[in-house]
Amino acid sequence: MCVGTTALLAGVACARFSPTGDGDGGLTTPFDALHPFPLNQSTIPTGGANTLSHVFFSADQSTLLVTVKGDPTSTTNRGFIASFPVDTANGTVAATGVMSSPEGTAVLFGSAAIPGTNDILVTDASF
Repeated sequence: MCVGTTALLAGVACARFSPTGDGDGGLTTPFDALHPFPLNQSTIPTGGANTLSHVFFSADQSTLLVTVKGDPTSTTNRGFIASFPVDTANGTVAATGVMSSPEGTAVLFGSAAIPGTNDILVTDASF
């Protein structure tokens, strides 16, 4: 299970989750260290731009994907997709990932894995 935050310290942290756990279900490990994103936000985030959008796993659970909204009025602060490999044997997410800004995108938000493929659908409010 992974959760995201947008603030001065922006990023994603993950913990292992079991639907049954020790009989009650829930988190089976503490959250790992924050996987940070350079959003340049304040402690109380402002605006819709420069914020974390969506955190989800690929259909095969091998990759954690995060979409981040950039600023459509900026030429240097584009939105991006971050991908982190998942070690499916032990359920951990890699400490480092890859941030990619697809050409022509800026405000990436709603996202979903497309079943039966390795593709994802990502919407962009800047279009």
